[in-house]
Order: sequence, then structure tokens, then C-alpha cells
Amino acid sequence: MVSLKRILPFVLLTLSLTSPLALGQIERNPREKCIKNLFFNPNVGSEEIRKVVVLSIRSEGEGEKNAAELTALLVRTLRRVQKYEILPLQELEGTMREKGVDYKQINHYNQALEIKPYYIHARYNLASVLQAQGRFDEAVNHFQQVLQTQPDYVEAHCGLGTTLISQGQVEEAIQSFHRALQIKPDCTEAHSSLGDVLSDLGRLDEAIGHYRQALLADPQNAHAHCNLGVAMIRQGKLEEAIACYEEALRIKPRDAQVWVAVGNAHRQAGQLEEAVNSYEEALELQPRNEQFWRVLADAYIATERWNDAIHALSQVIELKPDVDDAWNIHHVLTQLYVQTGQLEQALAHAQMALELAPEDQQAALQGFVAQIQSMETSQP
Repeated sequence: MVSLKRILPFVLLTLSLTSPLALGQIERNPREKCIKNLFFNPNVGSEEIRKVVVLSIRSEGEGEKNAAELTALLVRTLRRVQKYEILPLQELEGTMREKGVDYKQINHYNQALEIKPYYIHARYNLASVLQAQGRFDEAVNHFQQVLQTQPDYVEAHCGLGTTLISQGQVEEAIQSFHRALQIKPDCTEAHSSLGDVLSDLGRLDEAIGHYRQALLADPQNAHAHCNLGVAMIRQGKLEEAIACYEEALRIKPRDAQVWVAVGNAHRQAGQLEEAVNSYEEALELQPRNEQFWRVLADAYIATERWNDAIHALSQVIELKPDVDDAWNIHHVLTQLYVQTGQLEQALAHAQMALELAPEDQQAALQGFVAQIQSMETSQP
């Protein structure tokens, strides 16, 4: 059992001088005994206990085992002292997720609901975990139970809407998000989620309106900036889209997918060097992403940077040698090597392309191999 020394200053701050727990007692006791004492101390409120519990999990190096044990301790003790309100809520859920105990959370919340079946926060958290695990029918059931108990629970309306989308119930999902907005008109999650749904349905003007509402409520919402950019591209507004992506990158500069998105927008706008720069930034963040190497190779070819394109496509083959279109990558590499006068390498890739190509491509590739062989023999 781990000592409480690391969280001692926080414990002393929250307990203050009214607590009968003396400094020496806290230092001597292991964590479990100390937390039990906190529960039974009439001078310590539930919020102080929750803070100590959360902080102790965050400071715990062993992670999963200790977080699970501590949660079990909470449930056992609650059965005795009936302090329901300090059951693990969203902050505890987040710290446990950081420690890698997601798969245990369902048991924790089920235990909480055994103690108090109408404890809506525990049921909401359970629904969220089920949704994240793809158990959509169960998640919908729990979200609906939360809303039967507390119809104005905004987060539950949003969670239900997201789960319904996963089930393909789009219109029902839209209704859930609208109910959330009736309760909280500036709900960023509801506006952003509605934007996503409406954009997928091709209702771009409505989607853009909701993204803008989400950004009015939360200007730092990188997701809304990025998806607003997607909607702008679909409307052909490339410069506006680029501005949206750049704002998303200002907020989350290490999001490789957004770097690729802004690169694609630059490419569509004919801004090839900017596209290359964006793709290179993405690969700085994810150097083993073969899809990023593909788009960068395409941009290099468009700017006639043949050797750079050879390097990029070689990375694709190295990272994923059994990719479905490997024959075509070898074929493009053949042409690039021919372009740079490297006929020996061109012939090697042409033969590899011929070996891997589907039957309907064989004849054309055989002719290409013969052409390169002829070029080699004609060289002085």
C-alpha cells in the first residue's frame, strides 16, 4: 500500500484544523485507512473526500490495480455510511481512463447503481462507457433512463444523439440534439454534433450555421473549426476553408490529420508549395503513416520534384509492402526512375509491378518492361 505523503499537503489543506486526524496519524496510516477515516469523519464533507480520492489516484504510479481497488473501497464504504454523492463521477472517470482502466468502469458504475438505482450521474457515465465500447443498444437504454429521471440533463441528450447516429437513426439523433439546445441554447457539443449530422446529409448551410454557433460559445473548439472547413470545401469556398483549418491548427498544432486537410485544401486551390509544406508537417508528427506519404508523393509529382517523389513512394512500400495497389506504386516508381534516367532501378520496379499486377494489366506492363530493356541496350 502506498503512503499518503505525496498528497499530504492537499489533505491538510482540505481537512483544516477542525479535523481530528492529526499530522502524525496521516503520515503513519496507509492510504486505505486514511480514506476510511475521511469517510467517517463528521467534520469532512463529501467534496473534500472526492478531491483527495481523485488526487490520490492521479499520484499513484501503479495505475490500474490501485485505481480499481480504490473504487471498490469507495463502493464498500458507501454501503456503510450512505454518502452517495461522492461516488466516482466524471473527474474520477477521466483519471481512471488515463490509468488504462476503462474496461473495469462498467463494473464500477453498476456497483454504484446497485447502491442507488436512481443515481443519474453514475448511470450517465455507464451509458457513456457503453457507447464508447460500441454497445449501442445498452447505451441508448441507459441514456433514456437518465432522461426519464432528469429530462433537462443536457449531456445525456447529446450522448443519446451521438449513440443514435451510430445506430443509423439520424432523424432521432437530430431531435436529441435539438432537445439539448432547447435546454441550453449555447451548448457547444449539440451545435457541433448537429453540424456534423447536417453536413453528412448535404444540408451545408444549416451545418455551417451550427458550427458558427458552436464557435461563438467556444472559440477554442478545434473540432468545430475543422469541420466548418470541411463544409466550406464542399461549398467550393477554399480560402475560407483554409482559414478554418489554420485556426484549428492554432489551437491544436500537433493534429496531423488537420495538417493533411489544410494541405488538401491548398492543393485544390492550386497552392502546391503550401500543400507540400502542410503534408511534410503531418509527417513530422506521424512519420509512419503511409497514407500521408502517398499524398506527399502526389504533391511532389505535381511540383516535378521527382527524386522527392521517389523517396516518398519508397516509404509507402517500406511501411506497407503488401498494400493492395503495390503493383501500381511500383509502376509509378518505374516512370519516375525513367524520368530521372535511372534505368536499372526503373527496370527492377517494372518487373515487380508486372509480378504483382492483376491479369488485365499484364499486357501493358509487359510492353513497358520491353521498352525499358530496349532503352538500356541503346545506351552508349
